[in-house]
Amino acid sequence: MTNSLAEMRENGNPLPTVAYGYSIFPGGEKLDFNKMLKEADAQMYQYKKIHKSNAAQEITGTAKIKSNE
Repeated sequence: MTNSLAEMRENGNPLPTVAYGYSIFPGGEKLDFNKMLKEADAQMYQYKKIHKSNAAQEITGTAKIKSNE
């Protein structure tokens, strides 16, 4: 599997990623699972948005480097 991932990287293919989010329950109040899930979900989508933006910039940067050669 690691060889396959290395080959993907060398060929310019994006590597698989994992998206996650979390929420911290401070205690001292009634646990509202749905609220916690919404917070974690919102955080996950924020991370995904940042990751996509960074990936697009990397692709653009790579394309510029290749076109200058």
